[in-house]
Amino acid sequence: MVLFITVDLEIKWTINTFCNFSCAHCFYRGQKRDVDRPHNISQVLESIDRLDKTCLIKITGGEPFFTNNFVELCEKLTQKHIIGLNTNLSHKDVSRFAEVIDPKKVSNINCSLHIPERERLNLVEDYIKKYKLLEAKGFNVFAVYVLHPEVLDRFEDDYNFFKSHGIILTPKVFRGNWNKSEKFDTRFIKRIKRAFNTYYPNAYTKKQKEKIISYIEQSQKDLTPLSNSKPDELKARIWDLTYEKSLINDSPTFKGKTCLAGKSFIKITSAGEAFRCSKRHYLGNLFTGQVELFKKPMKCSYKSCHCPYLGYYYSY
Repeated sequence: MVLFITVDLEIKWTINTFCNFSCAHCFYRGQKRDVDRPHNISQVLESIDRLDKTCLIKITGGEPFFTNNFVELCEKLTQKHIIGLNTNLSHKDVSRFAEVIDPKKVSNINCSLHIPERERLNLVEDYIKKYKLLEAKGFNVFAVYVLHPEVLDRFEDDYNFFKSHGIILTPKVFRGNWNKSEKFDTRFIKRIKRAFNTYYPNAYTKKQKEKIISYIEQSQKDLTPLSNSKPDELKARIWDLTYEKSLINDSPTFKGKTCLAGKSFIKITSAGEAFRCSKRHYLGNLFTGQVELFKKPMKCSYKSCHCPYLGYYYSY
C-alpha cells in the first residue's frame, strides 16, 4: 500500500457501535448499541506510541463521528500516523473535519450512501454537499453502495443520478443474512441458512449476479479517468473493484496460506481489545495493557474469512 509515509502496522479500530441510521442490512441493527464510549485522547495516543510503529489507523463504527471529540482525536493521530474512515457523512462535524485535517494524512474515506435511510431522513443533498467538499479539499473519497436486496433494482437509477452530480458509486457485494443479524444465530442455524440459500451472496440469482458484475464493470470504467488524474501516491488507494467480482459467489478461503494479520495488521474494539482478525486470536488490550504482535507471518487456520479484502491483501 503506497502512502505518503511508510506504514509499519495497519489497525482497524471499531471506535463505537452507535449509528444514527437504521439500515435493514446492517448487523448492528436491533442490537443494544454502545452510544458513545468516551476515549481519553492522551491515553489513545500513548497506547499507540507504545507499539513503536507508524500506523495506518482505519476507523469504523457504528458511525465514528458520534465519538466525543472525534475531530480532535483525528487531528492528534495524524501528527504521527495515517488514518482512514468509514462514515455515512451525516454528522455536522464532517465539514469541520474537512477544514482541520490534512488530506495527505488520510488514506481514504469510504462514504457509505445507504440511500433508503438517507431518503427517509431527507439527507440526500447533504451527502452530495459533504462528499464534494471532502473531494474539493483533496481527500480520497469513495461513494460506497451496498447491493442488498432492497436496493438492487434501483441501483442503475441511483448510479445515474449521482453521476450527474459528479459522484461515481462503487458497488459493494452484500454479505450476510437479509433483514436479520447473523450475530444471534447458532452455528447450526447458519449452516441451515446457507444450505437453503438464504445467505448472501449465495442467495443472489444468476441474473442478479450478472447485473452486479455489469455494475462493477461500469463503475471501474468511470473511475479510471479519476484515477489517472490523481497523484501517483493516491493511485494505490483507488477502490479495487476486482475484489468485488471475486466475492459474488461466496467469501474466499485463505486457510493454509501465510498471512500477515497479527504482525502487520490488527483489529481492535472500542474497549481496546486487540485481535489478529475479526475476533480471532486475542493479542491483548491496547489501551490498558500490552499487545503482543506476531514476530513473523503465520498460516491462516480458518475456513472462512470474515474480511476477505484484508485476506486478499495480507495473505500470500
